[in-house]
Amino acid sequence: MLPSHATRHSQILFTYAMRLIEACPTSLYDEAAVSGSVARGRADQFSDCEIPFWMGELQDVPIYKTWIESLSRDAKLMRESLEPDKALYLEYVMDGVKVCTIWQTWNRLDEIFTALDANQLPQDPSGPWMVSHLVPIGDAPRLQKYRTRIQDYPEDLRRNIIEQQLAWWRWKIGVADVFFAEAAAYRHQIVDLRTRQMTNIKSILNILFAYNRLWIPDVKWYNEGIQEMTQKPLTLIQTIDLLLTKDDPEILLPAMRSLMIETMRVIADEFAVDDLIIGLEGVAFTTI
Repeated sequence: MLPSHATRHSQILFTYAMRLIEACPTSLYDEAAVSGSVARGRADQFSDCEIPFWMGELQDVPIYKTWIESLSRDAKLMRESLEPDKALYLEYVMDGVKVCTIWQTWNRLDEIFTALDANQLPQDPSGPWMVSHLVPIGDAPRLQKYRTRIQDYPEDLRRNIIEQQLAWWRWKIGVADVFFAEAAAYRHQIVDLRTRQMTNIKSILNILFAYNRLWIPDVKWYNEGIQEMTQKPLTLIQTIDLLLTKDDPEILLPAMRSLMIETMRVIADEFAVDDLIIGLEGVAFTTI
């Protein structure tokens, strides 16, 4: 059920998750799965065991806590977070394992597909990516149906994402101080600089993920998602690393512009971006 490349940590945590799900009373949930790094076979010593449960309506919080705490004498609650009528997050450490259970209504999952049916990304852009990597456990016909649906990347959604990003680029282009964080770079205002850089980097990646028909991953797994791209700038990861670790404007500003131009050239066969390439090449930076 796990990918063939699954790590030893993934296999251990997956086995633990299956035992927990099998022990859970069916009165508490409709269907369950394993998600996160364990489901993708990428778990390491820092990973938790993420187990989402779905049901029509949430029950009272103490019901879930009482059941979990009955499983292990050393169960220690680390985090409790409630989204009323939507989801309950309960994170425990027990038996030496970090366990994150997510008790959520079907409506929360349905919202993802309502957005996709309208050719828009959901409020959490990584939602479809999460669904695509779920490993349903036991009898889970509804989850299996969602897993099947998410395998197809809608072409209209793909074009919407890219065109929306290109429209934002056209609005910003030519204003080096705003678009490239020029002033922040020269003033060494690092927090502002990194914030602006990440805005641009996320825009570049949103374009490339959509162009490659890949769902946008959780931010901490961007590198994994980038590696799955077949069409991208050759030095994409290296350039992003440079942008987020250097603070010399003479390096940062040309590197960001170059990455943007290379991104436009990747998609140029399908999208009209000649004006953006010309505009980016013509941006004049301040020299001190």
